[in-house]
Amino acid sequence: MIFIFRIKVKDIDCPVKVIIKKTNKHIYLRVRDNTIVITSRCNLTLEFINNMVLKHYDAIYKSLTKTSPTLNELHYFGKKYSLDVVLSQSNNVEVLEDRIVIFTKKKEESYIQKIVSLFYAKELSNFVEKNLENIKNIFNIKFSITIVYKDVKTYFGSCYFRRKQINFATKLCKYDPIYIMSVIYHEMAHFYYPNHSTKFYALLEQKFPNYKKIHKNLKKITYNDLY
Repeated sequence: MIFIFRIKVKDIDCPVKVIIKKTNKHIYLRVRDNTIVITSRCNLTLEFINNMVLKHYDAIYKSLTKTSPTLNELHYFGKKYSLDVVLSQSNNVEVLEDRIVIFTKKKEESYIQKIVSLFYAKELSNFVEKNLENIKNIFNIKFSITIVYKDVKTYFGSCYFRRKQINFATKLCKYDPIYIMSVIYHEMAHFYYPNHSTKFYALLEQKFPNYKKIHKNLKKITYNDLY
């Protein structure tokens, strides 16, 4: 069963498609072709849908207003650089004063994406390693932590507290260091509180003042880089 109607919430004004699937265990919300698509096992009231859109407003608005990727620029630690891609005998990334040059054996986008991801992973790793011990001391954490870098789009970081492991998205390297630090502190706080409870955020604010404001600003940033 499918219901289609239009919704207006703040600056969001677009169609909504509600798909009823009896096999669903949860309610899912996605944005596809400038349409909010909600799948649910039962009928939903308009008030519930409005509240759901409000809860995920920033992510929905970002998806609806997303434009085509830009080929000729790349962000690195919060600064925008002009981008050059040069065919070469070896793969490398060179950061100049106002531009980044990607030397690549192949011109395929997927191949260049891997080069950029490896570059970001290396640069982000250097940044994290320079700050990790100091942050561990601030949290009074004595055990070793395994850090893993992944080319993912859906999150900035994740913590597996039982494994003593933190994953960071390589895309973090695009952002200003203050935002990278906020993500490191966020994941470190999960070794005390695995969920996002009131105590979790209270600890974060204590260890990293203005965390909530910084995190809110981070969620608003949209980079339109192809890589």
